[in-house]
Amino acid sequence: MPNLFKVVKPLFAFFMVFCLKTLAWAEPFVRTGQAIRNIGMGNVGIALSHDENALFYNPAGLARVEEVYGSLNVLAGASEDIVRTATNTTVKQDDVKKVGDIFELVLDKTFYIRAMGSLNLMIPITHSMTFGASSFYDSENIIALENAVLPQLSLGLRLDQGQAFGLSIPITDDNSIVLGLGARVISKRIELPYSTFTLAKIIRAGEDAEDLFPKGASEPARGVGGDLGMQWRIPGNLQLTFGAVAQSIGGMRFLRKAEATTPKDRAMEVGVGVSIQPEWGPFRLLSAIDVKDLTMKGTDDSDFDKRLHTGLELGFLPIDSTASFIAVRSGYNQGYSTFGIELNPFVFSRFLTIQYAIYGEEVGDKSGDIKNSRALLQISLSLGEVLL
Repeated sequence: MPNLFKVVKPLFAFFMVFCLKTLAWAEPFVRTGQAIRNIGMGNVGIALSHDENALFYNPAGLARVEEVYGSLNVLAGASEDIVRTATNTTVKQDDVKKVGDIFELVLDKTFYIRAMGSLNLMIPITHSMTFGASSFYDSENIIALENAVLPQLSLGLRLDQGQAFGLSIPITDDNSIVLGLGARVISKRIELPYSTFTLAKIIRAGEDAEDLFPKGASEPARGVGGDLGMQWRIPGNLQLTFGAVAQSIGGMRFLRKAEATTPKDRAMEVGVGVSIQPEWGPFRLLSAIDVKDLTMKGTDDSDFDKRLHTGLELGFLPIDSTASFIAVRSGYNQGYSTFGIELNPFVFSRFLTIQYAIYGEEVGDKSGDIKNSRALLQISLSLGEVLL
């Protein structure tokens, strides 16, 4: 095993040089419908994803799917402040009766909840040609109370129902270069943009609290985006892969009422990435670097370094190209570290997969906002045996 550590050590050093340059910014971390795996790896995936996550990073990654399989994912997420408040022992439950007690308990905390369910299907047609589809329901809710002198309440909500489709197509005889075509359909989105209000303004609004948000914010809207990606795999033990993708080509525009200003349209995003995926007997190391939003349209921040994402995964007893008996992940994104772990308790089967990830995201609309630490737990059931 000494060769493994000789490779791992310089990789960690290489990643840290770039990661420490990354500063925080307020680009959304989690994309609607996205599962947990890549989040624990710093949100990389342009040259690495080879399961249902490829539908949200680079559809060319579907080429690595080895067999027909379906999965049902159930994901729940919460901010660290929710856990701390729920387990707060300094205030007895019987004492939390007055408004002041409740105010003190929740002041300067950000409460975030995410819930997602998805049904996924991957069908290899020929070698390196794979069709993938995902149907999902995803919701995020966030609330924060700040400023003890002039209390302010911040609120935000997003509900999404949609589908994602992808197809990988080999364009060289040796299947080393693969093209990916993808489409994401948001059949229903309701978005109340993250906004801050004084308590006095909320009280004055009364039953017309909906007027606090832009007109039409509570009305569902529909949007469609198309993706085009490629991956170039270099033969060899390192399994070196280069990737590039253009997501939401031409922009994802939502069909909404004439007076509505939300949900906001999404600009096209262009990114590139590189990954290596060597295996040493019972061990597998996945590592990747992504540079996203090269057109600088996805955020107002012009700092190139802030578009850098890095991630590592060390797996033990690989089951197939997408999973191991146990895997540990780490990464950096938006200037914050990420961590993840995966367990397949049936050892040589993906029938049940348990995954956990923690990450940090800034809340607000500009760089420098306060970090909100979050945790995600996902349970997946593989339907592959049923399909076959």
